[in-house]
Parts: sequence; C-alpha cells; structure tokens
Amino acid sequence: MVIKNKSVWFIAITTMLYLIAQQGVFAFWPRYLTEVRGVAAVTAGTWTSLASIIGIPVGIVVGIIADKMGSRKKPLIILSVACAVVYAFTPLYPTSSYIVMILLYGIATMGVMGLCFSSVAQAIDSPEQGSIAVSIVNMCHWIGIFVSSILFGGLLGAFGWNMAFYIMAPIAILSGLFALINKRVA
Repeated sequence: MVIKNKSVWFIAITTMLYLIAQQGVFAFWPRYLTEVRGVAAVTAGTWTSLASIIGIPVGIVVGIIADKMGSRKKPLIILSVACAVVYAFTPLYPTSSYIVMILLYGIATMGVMGLCFSSVAQAIDSPEQGSIAVSIVNMCHWIGIFVSSILFGGLLGAFGWNMAFYIMAPIAILSGLFALINKRVA
C-alpha cells in the first residue's frame, strides 16, 4: 500500500522541507532587497525573477546530469547543501554584485523539484501506484509552500532578516538528509 511506503513519504518530506526554505526566501526577497539593501522595487522584482529564468535550463541540465550519474539521490543531496550555503550567505553578500547571489540561488534551487518528482518511480512497487505516490509528494509540495511564508514571516518578526535567512539553511540540510536516508531512491 502506497500510503505506508516510507520511501514515498521521504520524497514527500524532502520536497516539503525544500519548499519551506526555498519559497520562504523567494517570497520575501524583493522586500528584503528594497527594505534592507535599498534596491528599487522594480529592480528587486526583476532581479528575483532572474532566478526563475535560470531555473528553466537548470532543471533540464540537472535531469540530464542525474540520468548520466544514474542517481537522483546524489544530486538532491548536493543541491540541498548548495541551497543551504546560498541561504546562509544571502544576508552577507555585497549589494553591489547581489545579482550573482540571485543567479546562484537559481542554480542551487531550480533543479530540486524535478528530481523529487522523478524519484517517485524508484519508490513504488508498480506503475499502478504512481498516481497516489505523486499525489502524496504533491500534497507535501503544497504544504511546504503554505508553511514557507508563515514560517519565514514569523522568523522575520521574531529574529530579523539575517536570522530568518540563516534558519533556512538547516531546513535545506534536513531536506537533503531525508533524500540521503531514502533507501529505495538511488
């Protein structure tokens, strides 16, 4: 039964944790750039949208790399660590070249979802289980997006900008740990 399949749940939790950090940062980044860094609102919006533009080819390239490696787990772990590094350095990066930080964010974050969803095929026992397995991952996908702004906003209110970004780093690492302990995903 798919609902009892730990491997599917590990993929779902990987997805959820990844999105809590990724979407929390992404949702608040334009505000951070305007309030803290003094960047014009139009420029802040344009800069953050560049991460998504980078994500178009990055998602495909990450898929190609995973196929050539014969592993989804290894790229997921590497990207989780890369996400954590980007989140931790977000408040430290100089404003004069901040667009580089946003491009690094796009590279680190935009290949993860494809790996998570494609991992489902390895976690299930038969193709007939695919729909419910993907539905479980998708449910956690939306839970992660829902929690992201609430958590980041709460952290921002309680601890300030820097700590909110810093706390996203261990959440990204936890995402990678759930990928690591997933025995059925290569």
